[in-house]
Amino acid sequence: MRKRIIALIVALVLVCIGSGVILMKSITDVQASSEQDAATKAEKETGYIVDLFHDQGHIYMTPDEPREGEDVTIRLRTERYNVTRAQIQYTTDKGRSWNVADMKFEKQDDTGYYDLWKGEIPAEGDLIYYRFIVSNLDAMNTVYYDKKGISITEGQYRNGWQIVPGHDVPDWAMGALWYNIMPDAFYNGNTTNDKQISGKNTYVTWNRLRKGLTDKYGGDLDGVEGRLDYIDSLYVDAIYMSPIQKSYQNAGYGPVHWDEVESTFGNERDLVEFADAVHEHDMKLMGDVVLTFAVEDSYYFDKNSIWPTVGAYESRDSIYKDMFKFYNWPDNFMVGWESPSVNMNTDVAKNLLYAGKDSYLTHYASIFDGYRFDCGGWLWGTTDTDDVKTEVFVKEIRKALREVDEDFFLLSESDATNMNTGTWDAQWNIGYMPKLQDYAKGLINETLMAEAMYNFEKYEKNMPRSVALCLHNMISDHDSYRVVQEDDYLYNAAVLIQMTYLGSPSVFYGEEMGYIREPETGVGTIQSFYALDWDEANWDQSRLNFYKAMGELRNQ
Repeated sequence: MRKRIIALIVALVLVCIGSGVILMKSITDVQASSEQDAATKAEKETGYIVDLFHDQGHIYMTPDEPREGEDVTIRLRTERYNVTRAQIQYTTDKGRSWNVADMKFEKQDDTGYYDLWKGEIPAEGDLIYYRFIVSNLDAMNTVYYDKKGISITEGQYRNGWQIVPGHDVPDWAMGALWYNIMPDAFYNGNTTNDKQISGKNTYVTWNRLRKGLTDKYGGDLDGVEGRLDYIDSLYVDAIYMSPIQKSYQNAGYGPVHWDEVESTFGNERDLVEFADAVHEHDMKLMGDVVLTFAVEDSYYFDKNSIWPTVGAYESRDSIYKDMFKFYNWPDNFMVGWESPSVNMNTDVAKNLLYAGKDSYLTHYASIFDGYRFDCGGWLWGTTDTDDVKTEVFVKEIRKALREVDEDFFLLSESDATNMNTGTWDAQWNIGYMPKLQDYAKGLINETLMAEAMYNFEKYEKNMPRSVALCLHNMISDHDSYRVVQEDDYLYNAAVLIQMTYLGSPSVFYGEEMGYIREPETGVGTIQSFYALDWDEANWDQSRLNFYKAMGELRNQ
Protein backbone atom coordinates (compact mmCIF):
# COMPACT_ATOMS: atom_id res chain seq x y z
CA MET A 1 0.00 0.00 0.00
CA ARG A 2 2.82 2.34 0.97
CA LYS A 3 4.57 1.78 -2.36
CA ARG A 4 1.35 2.47 -4.21
CA ILE A 5 0.85 5.77 -2.39
CA ILE A 6 4.42 6.82 -3.16
CA ALA A 7 3.94 5.88 -6.83
CA LEU A 8 0.74 7.89 -6.97
CA ILE A 9 2.43 10.94 -5.47
CA VAL A 10 5.26 10.66 -7.97
CA ALA A 11 2.77 10.43 -10.83
CA LEU A 12 0.94 13.52 -9.62
CA VAL A 13 4.19 15.42 -9.37
CA LEU A 14 5.10 14.44 -12.92
CA VAL A 15 1.66 15.50 -14.17
CA CYS A 16 1.99 18.87 -12.48
CA ILE A 17 5.46 19.33 -13.91
CA GLY A 18 4.17 18.41 -17.36
CA SER A 19 1.21 20.75 -17.03
CA GLY A 20 3.52 23.50 -16.02
CA VAL A 21 5.63 22.90 -19.09
CA ILE A 22 2.52 22.94 -21.26
CA LEU A 23 1.23 26.06 -19.52
CA MET A 24 4.56 27.81 -19.98
CA LYS A 25 4.56 26.80 -23.65
CA SER A 26 0.99 28.12 -24.06
CA ILE A 27 1.93 31.42 -22.45
CA THR A 28 4.97 31.61 -24.70
CA ASP A 29 2.83 30.87 -27.77
CA VAL A 30 0.28 33.54 -26.79
CA GLN A 31 3.05 36.07 -26.28
CA ALA A 32 4.52 35.20 -29.68
CA SER A 33 1.12 35.43 -31.32
CA SER A 34 0.44 38.74 -29.62
CA GLU A 35 3.80 40.09 -30.74
CA GLN A 36 3.13 38.92 -34.30
CA ASP A 37 -0.36 40.48 -34.20
CA ALA A 38 1.11 43.75 -32.96
CA ALA A 39 3.65 43.72 -35.79
CA THR A 40 0.90 43.02 -38.32
CA LYS A 41 -1.22 45.81 -36.85
CA ALA A 42 1.64 48.30 -37.02
CA GLU A 43 2.30 47.35 -40.63
CA LYS A 44 -1.35 47.46 -41.73
CA GLU A 45 -2.07 50.79 -40.02
CA THR A 46 0.31 52.52 -42.39
CA GLY A 47 -0.10 50.32 -45.46
CA TYR A 48 -1.95 51.12 -48.68
CA ILE A 49 -5.74 50.81 -48.47
CA VAL A 50 -6.75 48.41 -51.23
CA ASP A 51 -9.48 46.16 -49.78
CA LEU A 52 -12.86 47.77 -49.05
CA PHE A 53 -16.37 46.39 -49.51
CA HIS A 54 -19.94 47.64 -49.23
CA ASP A 55 -23.24 46.81 -50.86
CA GLN A 56 -26.86 47.37 -49.90
CA GLY A 57 -27.56 43.85 -48.69
CA HIS A 58 -28.95 43.48 -45.16
CA ILE A 59 -25.50 43.00 -43.62
CA TYR A 60 -24.27 46.37 -44.83
CA MET A 61 -27.43 48.50 -44.82
CA THR A 62 -30.51 48.44 -42.59
CA PRO A 63 -33.32 49.03 -43.10
CA ASP A 64 -33.17 48.32 -46.82
CA GLU A 65 -36.17 50.60 -47.50
CA PRO A 66 -35.99 53.38 -44.89
CA ARG A 67 -38.97 55.57 -44.19
CA GLU A 68 -38.51 59.31 -44.51
CA GLY A 69 -36.73 60.64 -41.41
CA GLU A 70 -35.58 57.20 -40.26
CA ASP A 71 -31.91 56.58 -39.43
CA VAL A 72 -30.08 54.25 -41.81
CA THR A 73 -27.30 52.05 -40.43
CA ILE A 74 -24.47 51.58 -42.92
CA ARG A 75 -21.50 49.24 -42.58
CA LEU A 76 -18.16 49.10 -44.35
CA ARG A 77 -15.84 46.10 -44.45
CA THR A 78 -12.11 46.83 -44.37
CA GLU A 79 -8.95 44.73 -44.21
CA ARG A 80 -8.02 43.91 -40.61
CA TYR A 81 -6.15 46.88 -38.98
CA ASN A 82 -5.80 48.64 -42.35
CA VAL A 83 -8.21 51.51 -41.58
CA THR A 84 -8.11 53.72 -38.50
CA ARG A 85 -10.78 56.22 -39.55
CA ALA A 86 -13.89 55.88 -41.70
CA GLN A 87 -16.62 58.35 -42.63
CA ILE A 88 -19.78 58.34 -44.72
CA GLN A 89 -20.15 61.24 -47.14
CA TYR A 90 -23.71 61.85 -48.34
CA THR A 91 -25.54 64.40 -50.44
CA THR A 92 -29.22 65.17 -50.95
CA ASP A 93 -28.70 67.79 -53.67
CA LYS A 94 -26.77 65.79 -56.27
CA GLY A 95 -23.30 66.72 -55.06
CA ARG A 96 -23.71 70.46 -54.63
CA SER A 97 -23.05 70.00 -50.93
CA TRP A 98 -21.89 67.05 -48.83
CA ASN A 99 -22.55 65.99 -45.25
CA VAL A 100 -20.21 63.75 -43.24
CA ALA A 101 -21.06 61.09 -40.64
CA ASP A 102 -18.29 59.46 -38.61
CA MET A 103 -18.17 55.67 -38.47
CA LYS A 104 -17.05 53.61 -35.47
CA PHE A 105 -15.15 50.35 -35.39
CA GLU A 106 -17.78 47.70 -34.63
CA LYS A 107 -16.02 44.35 -34.59
CA GLN A 108 -13.67 41.93 -36.25
CA ASP A 109 -15.52 39.56 -38.54
CA ASP A 110 -15.67 35.80 -37.93
CA THR A 111 -12.88 35.03 -40.39
CA GLY A 112 -10.37 37.29 -38.66
CA TYR A 113 -9.38 38.87 -41.97
CA TYR A 114 -11.67 41.89 -41.86
CA ASP A 115 -12.93 44.70 -39.65
CA LEU A 116 -16.47 46.09 -39.76
CA TRP A 117 -17.19 49.79 -39.33
CA LYS A 118 -20.65 51.19 -38.61
CA GLY A 119 -22.27 54.59 -39.04
CA GLU A 120 -25.68 56.20 -39.45
CA ILE A 121 -27.18 58.78 -41.78
CA PRO A 122 -30.72 60.20 -41.82
CA ALA A 123 -33.13 59.26 -44.64
CA GLU A 124 -34.04 62.78 -45.71
CA GLY A 125 -34.90 64.32 -49.06
CA ASP A 126 -36.03 62.67 -52.29
CA LEU A 127 -32.75 60.94 -53.17
CA ILE A 128 -29.54 60.36 -51.23
CA TYR A 129 -26.17 59.49 -52.74
CA TYR A 130 -23.46 58.27 -50.36
CA ARG A 131 -19.84 57.10 -50.45
CA PHE A 132 -16.98 56.60 -47.99
CA ILE A 133 -13.75 58.38 -46.98
CA VAL A 134 -11.26 56.13 -45.21
CA SER A 135 -7.72 56.65 -43.93
CA ASN A 136 -5.09 55.24 -41.59
CA LEU A 137 -2.07 56.46 -39.62
CA ASP A 138 -0.16 57.36 -42.79
CA ALA A 139 -1.43 60.82 -43.71
CA MET A 140 -0.93 59.99 -47.40
CA ASN A 141 -3.33 57.02 -47.22
CA THR A 142 -6.72 58.73 -47.55
CA VAL A 143 -9.02 57.31 -50.21
CA TYR A 144 -12.60 57.59 -51.46
CA TYR A 145 -14.71 54.51 -52.03
CA ASP A 146 -17.88 54.38 -54.16
CA LYS A 147 -19.55 51.97 -56.59
CA LYS A 148 -16.67 52.38 -59.03
CA GLY A 149 -14.12 51.34 -56.44
CA ILE A 150 -11.24 52.96 -54.54
CA SER A 151 -9.75 56.27 -55.67
CA ILE A 152 -7.45 58.92 -54.24
CA THR A 153 -9.72 61.60 -55.70
CA GLU A 154 -13.42 62.31 -55.28
CA GLY A 155 -15.61 60.68 -57.90
CA GLN A 156 -18.86 62.01 -59.31
CA TYR A 157 -21.81 62.02 -56.94
CA ARG A 158 -23.75 59.66 -59.21
CA ASN A 159 -21.16 56.95 -58.52
CA GLY A 160 -22.40 56.72 -54.95
CA TRP A 161 -24.91 54.23 -53.61
CA GLN A 162 -28.49 55.47 -53.58
CA ILE A 163 -31.29 55.64 -51.05
CA VAL A 164 -34.83 56.76 -51.93
CA PRO A 165 -36.46 57.60 -48.58
CA GLY A 166 -40.04 56.39 -48.31
CA HIS A 167 -39.93 54.25 -51.46
CA ASP A 168 -41.12 50.73 -50.77
CA VAL A 169 -41.18 47.77 -53.13
CA PRO A 170 -43.54 44.87 -52.35
CA ASP A 171 -41.65 42.12 -50.54
CA TRP A 172 -43.39 39.46 -52.62
CA ALA A 173 -41.91 40.86 -55.84
CA MET A 174 -38.26 40.80 -54.75
CA GLY A 175 -36.64 37.82 -56.44
CA ALA A 176 -39.98 36.34 -57.56
CA LEU A 177 -39.96 33.70 -60.31
CA TRP A 178 -42.34 34.88 -63.05
CA TYR A 179 -44.16 33.00 -65.80
CA ASN A 180 -45.07 35.12 -68.81
CA ILE A 181 -48.28 34.17 -70.67
CA MET A 182 -50.06 35.36 -73.81
CA PRO A 183 -53.65 34.22 -73.09
CA ASP A 184 -54.71 33.85 -76.73
CA ALA A 185 -51.87 31.41 -77.42
CA PHE A 186 -51.69 29.49 -74.14
CA TYR A 187 -54.73 27.20 -74.02
CA ASN A 188 -58.33 27.27 -75.28
CA GLY A 189 -60.38 26.34 -72.25
CA ASN A 190 -63.76 27.62 -73.46
CA THR A 191 -64.65 27.29 -77.13
CA THR A 192 -67.99 29.08 -76.63
CA ASN A 193 -66.21 32.44 -76.60
CA ASP A 194 -64.42 31.75 -79.88
CA LYS A 195 -65.54 33.88 -82.81
CA GLN A 196 -64.71 32.87 -86.36
CA ILE A 197 -64.80 36.51 -87.42
CA SER A 198 -65.05 39.32 -84.87
CA GLY A 199 -64.59 42.88 -86.09
CA LYS A 200 -61.10 42.95 -87.56
CA ASN A 201 -60.14 39.51 -86.27
CA THR A 202 -60.06 36.11 -87.93
CA TYR A 203 -59.17 32.76 -86.38
CA VAL A 204 -56.50 30.23 -87.25
CA THR A 205 -56.34 26.64 -86.05
CA TRP A 206 -54.22 25.91 -82.98
CA ASN A 207 -51.39 24.15 -84.82
CA ARG A 208 -50.86 26.84 -87.46
CA LEU A 209 -48.72 29.96 -87.28
CA ARG A 210 -50.48 33.27 -87.57
CA LYS A 211 -50.32 35.30 -90.76
CA GLY A 212 -50.76 38.63 -89.01
CA LEU A 213 -51.42 40.44 -85.76
CA THR A 214 -55.19 40.12 -86.11
CA ASP A 215 -55.23 36.31 -86.33
CA LYS A 216 -56.41 34.69 -83.09
CA TYR A 217 -56.18 31.16 -81.73
CA GLY A 218 -58.93 31.27 -79.12
CA GLY A 219 -56.93 30.88 -75.92
CA ASP A 220 -58.66 32.36 -72.90
CA LEU A 221 -58.74 32.85 -69.14
CA ASP A 222 -60.43 29.49 -68.59
CA GLY A 223 -57.57 27.88 -70.48
CA VAL A 224 -54.90 29.43 -68.27
CA GLU A 225 -56.88 28.59 -65.14
CA GLY A 226 -57.10 24.96 -66.21
CA ARG A 227 -53.30 24.80 -66.46
CA LEU A 228 -52.44 26.41 -63.12
CA ASP A 229 -51.27 23.09 -61.67
CA TYR A 230 -48.72 22.85 -64.49
CA ILE A 231 -47.50 26.40 -63.87
CA ASP A 232 -47.35 25.70 -60.15
CA SER A 233 -45.15 22.64 -60.84
CA LEU A 234 -42.45 25.05 -62.10
CA TYR A 235 -42.30 26.66 -58.62
CA VAL A 236 -43.56 29.93 -60.09
CA ASP A 237 -44.24 32.79 -57.67
CA ALA A 238 -46.19 35.06 -60.00
CA ILE A 239 -47.89 35.08 -63.41
CA TYR A 240 -47.57 37.97 -65.84
CA MET A 241 -50.17 38.13 -68.63
CA SER A 242 -50.18 40.21 -71.78
CA PRO A 243 -53.01 42.78 -71.95
CA ILE A 244 -56.50 41.34 -71.44
CA GLN A 245 -58.46 44.53 -72.28
CA LYS A 246 -60.36 44.69 -75.56
CA SER A 247 -57.96 44.79 -78.49
CA TYR A 248 -57.96 43.85 -82.17
CA GLN A 249 -54.36 42.64 -81.81
CA ASN A 250 -53.81 39.03 -80.77
CA ALA A 251 -51.08 40.02 -78.30
CA GLY A 252 -53.28 42.77 -76.85
CA TYR A 253 -50.92 45.69 -77.48
CA GLY A 254 -53.43 47.94 -79.20
CA PRO A 255 -56.10 49.20 -76.75
CA VAL A 256 -59.63 49.56 -78.08
CA HIS A 257 -61.61 49.84 -74.84
CA TRP A 258 -59.85 50.00 -71.47
CA ASP A 259 -62.96 49.25 -69.42
CA GLU A 260 -63.77 45.98 -71.18
CA VAL A 261 -62.16 42.55 -70.96
CA GLU A 262 -61.46 41.11 -74.43
CA SER A 263 -64.55 38.96 -75.04
CA THR A 264 -62.56 36.13 -76.62
CA PHE A 265 -60.78 35.76 -73.27
CA GLY A 266 -63.98 35.84 -71.23
CA ASN A 267 -65.54 38.61 -69.17
CA GLU A 268 -64.80 40.39 -65.91
CA ARG A 269 -66.43 37.67 -63.84
CA ASP A 270 -64.13 35.13 -65.52
CA LEU A 271 -61.17 37.38 -64.73
CA VAL A 272 -62.12 37.59 -61.05
CA GLU A 273 -62.54 33.81 -60.84
CA PHE A 274 -59.22 33.30 -62.57
CA ALA A 275 -57.42 35.72 -60.22
CA ASP A 276 -58.94 33.94 -57.22
CA ALA A 277 -57.68 30.60 -58.56
CA VAL A 278 -54.17 32.04 -59.02
CA HIS A 279 -54.18 33.27 -55.43
CA GLU A 280 -55.41 29.90 -54.18
CA HIS A 281 -52.25 28.45 -55.77
CA ASP A 282 -50.27 30.94 -53.66
CA MET A 283 -49.17 32.91 -56.73
CA LYS A 284 -49.51 36.59 -57.62
CA LEU A 285 -51.01 37.95 -60.84
CA MET A 286 -49.72 40.91 -62.87
CA GLY A 287 -51.60 42.47 -65.75
CA ASP A 288 -50.18 44.44 -68.67
CA VAL A 289 -51.43 47.93 -69.52
CA VAL A 290 -50.93 50.12 -72.57
CA LEU A 291 -51.50 53.83 -71.89
CA THR A 292 -49.25 55.56 -74.40
CA PHE A 293 -51.71 55.27 -77.28
CA ALA A 294 -55.14 54.05 -78.38
CA VAL A 295 -55.82 52.67 -81.87
CA GLU A 296 -57.69 54.74 -84.45
CA ASP A 297 -60.81 52.58 -84.16
CA SER A 298 -60.79 52.71 -80.39
CA TYR A 299 -63.81 53.73 -78.35
CA TYR A 300 -62.09 57.06 -77.68
CA PHE A 301 -60.77 58.09 -81.11
CA ASP A 302 -63.30 56.24 -83.35
CA LYS A 303 -61.98 57.30 -86.73
CA ASN A 304 -64.43 55.10 -88.66
CA SER A 305 -67.51 55.74 -86.47
CA ILE A 306 -67.71 52.17 -85.17
CA TRP A 307 -68.87 53.08 -81.68
CA PRO A 308 -72.17 54.69 -80.60
CA THR A 309 -70.38 57.42 -78.65
CA VAL A 310 -68.70 60.42 -80.30
CA GLY A 311 -64.95 59.92 -80.63
CA ALA A 312 -62.19 62.52 -80.76
CA TYR A 313 -61.87 62.16 -84.54
CA GLU A 314 -65.60 62.60 -85.12
CA SER A 315 -66.23 65.93 -83.41
CA ARG A 316 -64.39 68.84 -81.85
CA ASP A 317 -66.96 68.61 -79.05
CA SER A 318 -66.12 65.01 -78.16
CA ILE A 319 -65.33 64.54 -74.48
CA TYR A 320 -62.27 62.57 -75.62
CA LYS A 321 -60.80 65.18 -77.96
CA ASP A 322 -58.38 66.61 -75.39
CA MET A 323 -56.93 63.12 -74.80
CA PHE A 324 -55.14 63.39 -78.13
CA LYS A 325 -52.83 66.10 -79.45
CA PHE A 326 -54.17 67.43 -82.75
CA TYR A 327 -51.90 69.67 -84.76
CA ASN A 328 -54.73 70.27 -87.22
CA TRP A 329 -57.98 68.46 -86.33
CA PRO A 330 -59.00 65.84 -87.38
CA ASP A 331 -56.32 64.27 -89.60
CA ASN A 332 -53.10 65.73 -88.27
CA PHE A 333 -52.40 64.36 -84.78
CA MET A 334 -49.49 63.12 -82.71
CA VAL A 335 -48.68 59.47 -83.42
CA GLY A 336 -46.99 56.80 -81.32
CA TRP A 337 -46.61 53.19 -82.44
CA GLU A 338 -48.63 54.05 -85.56
CA SER A 339 -51.62 55.09 -83.45
CA PRO A 340 -52.92 58.32 -81.84
CA SER A 341 -50.83 59.14 -78.76
CA VAL A 342 -52.62 59.74 -75.47
CA ASN A 343 -51.94 63.08 -73.76
CA MET A 344 -51.80 62.08 -70.08
CA ASN A 345 -51.78 65.70 -68.92
CA THR A 346 -55.51 66.19 -69.48
CA ASP A 347 -58.38 65.84 -67.03
CA VAL A 348 -60.23 63.44 -69.28
CA ALA A 349 -57.24 61.07 -69.57
CA LYS A 350 -56.44 61.19 -65.86
CA ASN A 351 -60.03 60.61 -64.78
CA LEU A 352 -60.53 57.80 -67.28
CA LEU A 353 -57.27 56.02 -66.51
CA TYR A 354 -56.45 56.48 -62.82
CA ALA A 355 -57.80 59.57 -61.03
CA GLY A 356 -61.57 59.24 -61.43
CA LYS A 357 -63.94 57.16 -59.35
CA ASP A 358 -63.73 53.54 -60.53
CA SER A 359 -61.13 54.48 -63.16
CA TYR A 360 -59.56 51.81 -65.37
CA LEU A 361 -56.35 51.22 -63.40
CA THR A 362 -57.83 51.49 -59.91
CA HIS A 363 -60.82 49.28 -60.78
CA TYR A 364 -58.68 46.38 -61.99
CA ALA A 365 -56.15 46.90 -59.19
CA SER A 366 -58.63 45.13 -56.93
CA ILE A 367 -58.16 42.04 -59.16
CA PHE A 368 -54.49 42.18 -60.14
CA ASP A 369 -51.50 42.38 -57.77
CA GLY A 370 -49.45 44.52 -60.14
CA TYR A 371 -49.19 46.04 -63.60
CA ARG A 372 -46.49 46.01 -66.21
CA PHE A 373 -46.65 49.29 -68.13
CA ASP A 374 -45.92 48.73 -71.80
CA CYS A 375 -43.64 51.51 -73.04
CA GLY A 376 -43.71 52.79 -69.45
CA GLY A 377 -40.95 55.30 -70.03
CA TRP A 378 -42.95 56.95 -72.82
CA LEU A 379 -45.97 58.11 -70.87
CA TRP A 380 -46.21 61.68 -72.02
CA GLY A 381 -48.21 64.83 -71.57
CA THR A 382 -47.99 68.44 -72.58
CA THR A 383 -49.10 71.88 -71.53
CA ASP A 384 -49.48 74.84 -73.88
CA THR A 385 -45.78 75.59 -73.48
CA ASP A 386 -43.95 72.53 -72.19
CA ASP A 387 -43.82 68.74 -71.94
CA VAL A 388 -44.57 66.96 -68.67
CA LYS A 389 -42.15 64.27 -67.49
CA THR A 390 -43.13 60.62 -67.19
CA GLU A 391 -42.32 60.51 -63.47
CA VAL A 392 -45.05 63.08 -62.73
CA PHE A 393 -47.76 60.76 -64.03
CA VAL A 394 -46.25 57.60 -62.57
CA LYS A 395 -46.13 59.12 -59.07
CA GLU A 396 -49.81 60.06 -59.38
CA ILE A 397 -50.67 56.58 -60.67
CA ARG A 398 -48.60 54.97 -57.92
CA LYS A 399 -50.43 56.93 -55.24
CA ALA A 400 -53.84 55.96 -56.67
CA LEU A 401 -52.95 52.27 -56.93
CA ARG A 402 -51.37 52.07 -53.48
CA GLU A 403 -54.60 53.44 -52.01
CA VAL A 404 -56.30 50.34 -53.44
CA ASP A 405 -53.53 47.91 -52.43
CA GLU A 406 -50.50 49.00 -50.40
CA ASP A 407 -48.47 46.12 -51.91
CA PHE A 408 -49.36 46.84 -55.54
CA PHE A 409 -46.39 46.35 -57.90
CA LEU A 410 -45.53 48.78 -60.72
CA LEU A 411 -43.17 47.46 -63.41
CA SER A 412 -42.07 49.50 -66.42
CA GLU A 413 -41.04 47.94 -69.71
CA SER A 414 -38.15 50.39 -69.82
CA ASP A 415 -37.40 53.62 -67.98
CA ALA A 416 -33.89 53.44 -66.53
CA THR A 417 -33.79 57.16 -65.71
CA ASN A 418 -36.66 56.75 -63.26
CA MET A 419 -35.48 53.72 -61.31
CA ASN A 420 -34.36 55.99 -58.45
CA THR A 421 -37.09 58.63 -58.41
CA GLY A 422 -39.60 56.83 -56.20
CA THR A 423 -41.85 56.02 -59.14
CA TRP A 424 -41.45 52.50 -60.54
CA ASP A 425 -40.73 49.40 -58.48
CA ALA A 426 -38.57 47.94 -61.27
CA GLN A 427 -38.37 47.42 -65.03
CA TRP A 428 -37.63 44.76 -67.63
CA ASN A 429 -33.87 44.21 -67.71
CA ILE A 430 -33.86 44.72 -71.47
CA GLY A 431 -30.10 45.27 -71.77
CA TYR A 432 -29.49 41.92 -70.09
CA MET A 433 -31.61 39.80 -72.41
CA PRO A 434 -29.71 40.02 -75.75
CA LYS A 435 -26.42 38.91 -74.16
CA LEU A 436 -28.08 36.02 -72.37
CA GLN A 437 -29.73 35.02 -75.66
CA ASP A 438 -26.38 35.12 -77.44
CA TYR A 439 -24.82 32.98 -74.73
CA ALA A 440 -27.68 30.47 -74.90
CA LYS A 441 -27.22 30.28 -78.69
CA GLY A 442 -23.49 29.73 -78.36
CA LEU A 443 -22.65 33.04 -80.08
CA ILE A 444 -20.53 34.34 -77.20
CA ASN A 445 -18.28 32.47 -74.77
CA GLU A 446 -18.07 32.56 -70.97
CA THR A 447 -15.50 35.37 -71.00
CA LEU A 448 -17.75 37.70 -73.00
CA MET A 449 -20.77 36.72 -70.91
CA ALA A 450 -18.83 37.50 -67.72
CA GLU A 451 -17.83 40.87 -69.20
CA ALA A 452 -21.48 41.57 -70.01
CA MET A 453 -22.52 40.62 -66.48
CA TYR A 454 -19.93 43.05 -65.11
CA ASN A 455 -21.54 45.80 -67.18
CA PHE A 456 -25.01 44.75 -65.98
CA GLU A 457 -23.74 44.96 -62.40
CA LYS A 458 -22.71 48.59 -62.93
CA TYR A 459 -26.19 49.33 -64.27
CA GLU A 460 -27.96 47.52 -61.44
CA LYS A 461 -25.90 49.33 -58.81
CA ASN A 462 -27.32 52.57 -60.20
CA MET A 463 -30.62 52.01 -58.41
CA PRO A 464 -31.77 51.06 -54.90
CA ARG A 465 -31.16 47.39 -54.13
CA SER A 466 -34.84 46.65 -53.56
CA VAL A 467 -35.51 47.84 -57.12
CA ALA A 468 -32.64 45.77 -58.53
CA LEU A 469 -34.06 42.68 -56.80
CA CYS A 470 -37.24 43.06 -58.89
CA LEU A 471 -35.63 43.53 -62.32
CA HIS A 472 -37.11 41.04 -64.79
CA ASN A 473 -34.34 38.89 -66.28
CA MET A 474 -35.44 37.09 -69.44
CA ILE A 475 -34.02 34.85 -72.14
CA SER A 476 -36.90 35.63 -74.53
CA ASP A 477 -40.15 37.58 -74.63
CA HIS A 478 -42.96 38.54 -77.01
CA ASP A 479 -40.75 41.08 -78.82
CA SER A 480 -37.91 38.68 -79.64
CA TYR A 481 -37.07 35.38 -81.29
CA ARG A 482 -37.22 32.26 -79.19
CA VAL A 483 -33.81 30.70 -78.68
CA VAL A 484 -33.10 27.62 -80.80
CA GLN A 485 -30.48 25.53 -79.03
CA GLU A 486 -30.35 21.73 -79.08
CA ASP A 487 -27.28 21.60 -76.83
CA ASP A 488 -28.89 21.22 -73.40
CA TYR A 489 -25.62 21.84 -71.57
CA LEU A 490 -25.14 25.22 -73.20
CA TYR A 491 -28.77 26.29 -72.90
CA ASN A 492 -29.01 25.10 -69.30
CA ALA A 493 -25.92 27.14 -68.44
CA ALA A 494 -27.80 30.24 -69.63
CA VAL A 495 -30.84 29.24 -67.56
CA LEU A 496 -28.58 28.75 -64.53
CA ILE A 497 -27.29 32.33 -64.94
CA GLN A 498 -30.85 33.63 -65.35
CA MET A 499 -32.13 31.78 -62.28
CA THR A 500 -29.30 32.77 -59.94
CA TYR A 501 -28.60 36.34 -61.07
CA LEU A 502 -29.63 39.39 -59.05
CA GLY A 503 -33.29 40.14 -59.79
CA SER A 504 -36.36 38.18 -60.80
CA PRO A 505 -36.20 35.57 -63.59
CA SER A 506 -39.10 35.58 -66.05
CA VAL A 507 -39.88 32.50 -68.14
CA PHE A 508 -41.69 33.09 -71.45
CA TYR A 509 -44.37 30.46 -71.94
CA GLY A 510 -43.10 27.30 -73.65
CA GLU A 511 -39.38 27.98 -73.42
CA GLU A 512 -39.22 25.68 -70.40
CA MET A 513 -40.22 22.76 -72.62
CA GLY A 514 -37.96 23.73 -75.54
CA TYR A 515 -40.94 24.58 -77.71
CA ILE A 516 -39.97 25.93 -81.14
CA ARG A 517 -42.28 25.82 -84.17
CA GLU A 518 -41.02 24.92 -87.60
CA PRO A 519 -40.14 28.02 -89.66
CA GLU A 520 -43.04 29.40 -91.68
CA THR A 521 -43.97 32.76 -93.09
CA GLY A 522 -45.89 34.79 -90.53
CA VAL A 523 -45.60 37.06 -87.53
CA GLY A 524 -45.56 34.05 -85.19
CA THR A 525 -42.16 32.97 -86.52
CA ILE A 526 -40.59 36.32 -85.75
CA GLN A 527 -42.24 37.31 -82.51
CA SER A 528 -42.89 34.02 -80.77
CA PHE A 529 -46.65 34.50 -80.68
CA TYR A 530 -47.53 30.95 -81.66
CA ALA A 531 -49.83 28.59 -79.79
CA LEU A 532 -48.43 26.26 -77.16
CA ASP A 533 -48.38 22.55 -77.99
CA TRP A 534 -49.85 20.56 -75.07
CA ASP A 535 -48.84 17.18 -76.47
CA GLU A 536 -46.18 16.14 -73.94
CA ALA A 537 -44.62 13.80 -76.49
CA ASN A 538 -43.35 16.92 -78.26
CA TRP A 539 -41.78 18.46 -75.15
CA ASP A 540 -38.11 18.41 -74.23
CA GLN A 541 -38.55 16.63 -70.91
CA SER A 542 -34.90 17.03 -69.96
CA ARG A 543 -35.11 20.79 -70.33
CA LEU A 544 -38.43 20.92 -68.50
CA ASN A 545 -36.96 18.99 -65.58
CA PHE A 546 -34.01 21.37 -65.45
CA TYR A 547 -36.37 24.36 -65.21
CA LYS A 548 -38.26 22.60 -62.43
CA ALA A 549 -35.01 21.91 -60.59
CA MET A 550 -33.99 25.56 -60.88
CA GLY A 551 -37.41 26.66 -59.64
CA GLU A 552 -37.15 24.30 -56.69
CA LEU A 553 -33.66 25.61 -55.92
CA ARG A 554 -34.96 29.18 -55.79
CA ASN A 555 -37.81 28.02 -53.58
CA GLN A 556 -35.49 26.72 -50.85
